[in-house]
Amino acid sequence: MKDDKDFFHFEPDEWDILVSNPPFSKKNEVLKRAFAFQKPFALLLPVNSIQGKARYKIFNNEIQMLCFDSRVDYHTQQNMLFTTKGNHFGSAYFCRNLLPTKLELRQLVKYDRPLMNSSERGDE
Repeated sequence: MKDDKDFFHFEPDEWDILVSNPPFSKKNEVLKRAFAFQKPFALLLPVNSIQGKARYKIFNNEIQMLCFDSRVDYHTQQNMLFTTKGNHFGSAYFCRNLLPTKLELRQLVKYDRPLMNSSERGDE
């Protein structure tokens, strides 16, 4: 979170929607917190996150999914300039009060762009 605020203990005074690619290792905790806000959210997680007894209880049949026709390419901490290719897992946005239906299937339009501009990389 911006300004080193702790997601699990901080809530901005005014905001409308939560959009994040949270650490997959904390998906249950992040999902619980996202539902607790009672606001729309979209969290990019592995597709298989739909299963699990703990998440079944968290979702309470209120989850929506935005799925894609191909796999998402990610930037890594070590490589902010280019995305990884050929990920071994599928990803989807897990949403609440955001999509028109429980399941939306869309074409994923991919493009490569750095996550940092040249001044942030020290190229100038």
